[in-house]
Amino acid sequence: MACYNGQVDSATECLSEAWQNAGSSGEGGAVLNIGATRPSYTIANHHFDKMVYWAPFDEGITQLGNIVDRGKEHMINMEGHMGKPTLTCI
Repeated sequence: MACYNGQVDSATECLSEAWQNAGSSGEGGAVLNIGATRPSYTIANHHFDKMVYWAPFDEGITQLGNIVDRGKEHMINMEGHMGKPTLTCI
């Protein structure tokens, strides 16, 4: 997670789009990725990233949507308004 790595409304291709589109010539792109559409805050990102890792291993959450929701919930609980999600899933 990094600022603007999922800014799909930009005139240029963002990192998330480049990763997805890497397979357009046949070599294979990402199945999915998660990126920030706007500025994302480092500490809030760390909370999100940790829970995305912990959710399946420590909490037994296995569905991707629920893992992402758990990460956002943890980020907001830890950072309040600074943890306001700015995520996009492609």
